[in-house]
Amino acid sequence: MGDAGAAVREHLGGRTSQRDRPAASYRDHMTEELPEDEARYQEIADSLRERIDSGELPPGAMLPSIARISQEWGVSTTTAANAVKLLHSEGLIRTAEGGDTFVAGPDD
Repeated sequence: MGDAGAAVREHLGGRTSQRDRPAASYRDHMTEELPEDEARYQEIADSLRERIDSGELPPGAMLPSIARISQEWGVSTTTAANAVKLLHSEGLIRTAEGGDTFVAGPDD
C-alpha cells in the first residue's frame, strides 16, 4: 500500500483496516457471531435468574416482555427470547394463556 498504507496502519495502532483484509465469508460471520449471541442470552438469563433467586422478582411477578428485554439489553428479540426459553426450561418461569410470563411459584 505504500506510504499511505503505513500511515493508516500507524493511525490504527499497527492494525490493518477492513479494506486490507480479505472478504469474510458467510461461515466466518456465523462462527464469529454465534458465541457472542450465545453468551448474551446466557448473560440475560443469569441476570433474570439472580433477580428471581434474590426475591427481587418473587413468585407470581411478571417478567419484562421479550421486546422490553431486547430494548434494555440492546439485543435482538431472538436473543431475548432464547434467554426466556432457558429460564422456562429450568422451571423458573411460566407463561400464562395471554402470553405474559411470570415467575413460577411452588405450585407451578
